[in-house]
Amino acid sequence: YDTAYISAISERVTFLADDEQVTILGYDLDSRLNFQKQIFSLTDPALFNSFIEKQKIDYLYFPTQVRPKVNLKLTSLHQVFGNDQVEIWSVH
Repeated sequence: YDTAYISAISERVTFLADDEQVTILGYDLDSRLNFQKQIFSLTDPALFNSFIEKQKIDYLYFPTQVRPKVNLKLTSLHQVFGNDQVEIWSVH
């Protein structure tokens, strides 16, 4: 279940969180969901970097079972945290 805890605890803006509340408030959720699907399905590191930079994303946080298809070590990101459940990557 997706919640807004990450933004609440970190005091940072999140690109996509608490989709149920976002839908209730009438925000455009579809374009962000489509973007998320795109970046998680890309395999080209250069294209991945371009997508991340275009949206001004600083961190990528995801459960390990849904990690992006791209080899993140070949992108402009570096891992700042990881365990068997979650990974957090920072944009250089």
